[in-house]
Amino acid sequence: MVLPVHLLPFSLAALNLRLNALIAFRTDIFVLGNNETVLLWKHGAGYDANGLDYIISLRRKHYIRQQQERMLKMGDRVALVGHAIAVVQQADDEVAVVVLGNGVSLQIARKNIVLNTRNMRWECEAKSELVS
Repeated sequence: MVLPVHLLPFSLAALNLRLNALIAFRTDIFVLGNNETVLLWKHGAGYDANGLDYIISLRRKHYIRQQQERMLKMGDRVALVGHAIAVVQQADDEVAVVVLGNGVSLQIARKNIVLNTRNMRWECEAKSELVS
């Protein structure tokens, strides 16, 4: 049995539940990804180490990609809540320099800029003590 990787549950616990249902068919289970098939379950032997490594590496890549998306970087927009939208000119772990539409630059402590996942944007409460 060959399963496309996009049909597999994301968590290993959910994957185990899905595989338990498929194991009842007493057949080998392969994962299809990147135009290759990788053995995930061998009937009579159990999980294949290479197959588990493949699934885990896919999850690791996903988490790394997700973490990079959550990093503030040059060109990102920051909503100064209730006031304006600014564009990030430069950012590091301590401070972000943002530019408003009128050309005014502000330095904002990086810890005060948060990703609002509901609004899908970076936000900062516009308080006078946060900017200079």
